[in-house]
Amino acid sequence: GVYDSPRQALARAGAAVSELPRHHANSFCCGARGGQMWKEEEHGAKRVNENRFN
Repeated sequence: GVYDSPRQALARAGAAVSELPRHHANSFCCGARGGQMWKEEEHGAKRVNENRFN
């Protein structure tokens, strides 16, 4: 994924950039770019939203 160049562009524009606890390779994908938003949900051992907030 592309992580640093958007942060660098924001910093050059004077924005303060701070990282969330889960960032870069440890972040969660929304799934929209891979077409997952049109796909039926697959049930696993734990729901992603449960993992995000627990």
